[in-house]
Amino acid sequence: MADDALRMATEIRSLPIVWRLQAARAEALAMLGNTDAATQAYAAAAGVIRTLADSIPDATLRKEFLSNAQVASIMDAART
Repeated sequence: MADDALRMATEIRSLPIVWRLQAARAEALAMLGNTDAATQAYAAAAGVIRTLADSIPDATLRKEFLSNAQVASIMDAART
């Protein structure tokens, strides 16, 4: 079901939902010990987050978005 939701969210370009679904998928895969797939999912979520951040014209709002605890944790996970 999660894959279907991710596909639908991607089709309608609902980027806030896409990164959250990718992040949830990454966390589930990590808990299952599938580190390669989790790494890919974290990277995908981080890519969507970067796209969203780049679309925020106000630097202060962009910084606030990127410093959000959930966003920052996904970005950190994507770097490791």
